[in-house]
Amino acid sequence: MSAPLTPRPDPAAAADRSTIDGLRKSLDAHLAQKQALEEQIRRFVRRQVQALSDLIVVLLNLQIQQAEEAVEDDPSLQNRQTVERLRAMLSGYQRSQRADPITPSRADLDESEQQSLKQCFRRALRMCHPDIVPPSRRKHAAEICRALTVAYKNGDLLVVQDILYQLEAKGPIPDRPTDLLKRQIDVLERRLAQVKRQLTELRASEAYQTICQIKDWDAYFEAAQAQLRAQIHDLDPTFEDANPT
Repeated sequence: MSAPLTPRPDPAAAADRSTIDGLRKSLDAHLAQKQALEEQIRRFVRRQVQALSDLIVVLLNLQIQQAEEAVEDDPSLQNRQTVERLRAMLSGYQRSQRADPITPSRADLDESEQQSLKQCFRRALRMCHPDIVPPSRRKHAAEICRALTVAYKNGDLLVVQDILYQLEAKGPIPDRPTDLLKRQIDVLERRLAQVKRQLTELRASEAYQTICQIKDWDAYFEAAQAQLRAQIHDLDPTFEDANPT
């Protein structure tokens, strides 16, 4: 009896799997860097809000009051615009304190990418909507549908494409293994490029640039508080800080 035939290894598939392993390791490393940067920025912003927020609001309100008094004396367009500008600054500052300093980056998609996002989303939705799958798969379909919707709302083209690719790969006409490997490589390369771009944006952000220039956070915030108090006392010498330290 002859020995059973064993399938020959596919060199191209082996090379693709090796590429995928390398891309995954690189992606994991860059994601770890991104997470560390985001946490550092969040800690800085939390400290900034705790140390300076109340003083900044007091100062802006005093500046608005002073500007409104100037309008009473001289209701010129310039004075009225100053009041509106300061009110907008206060409103914007208060909104920023309630927001996450690391906002989900709705990718800066060009027109063709926006169109691709819509097309991929609609194609994927037609494959995973709970109303069009058998009852036994509805719970899983709902989970996929939620992830797809979140990615679409965030403008995350790569995640939407990835979900679509996975849905298509599990469809009634499966792709060849080599096609699936190529798709994985494509998705990983795109995701890695996106994370690298986000890292660049984080490092260029005002908060991170400020962090890089600070050697001692305690000294930095003490100096900032002193400067704000001095500005407040110039406008209201009777001001007493409820949190002097």
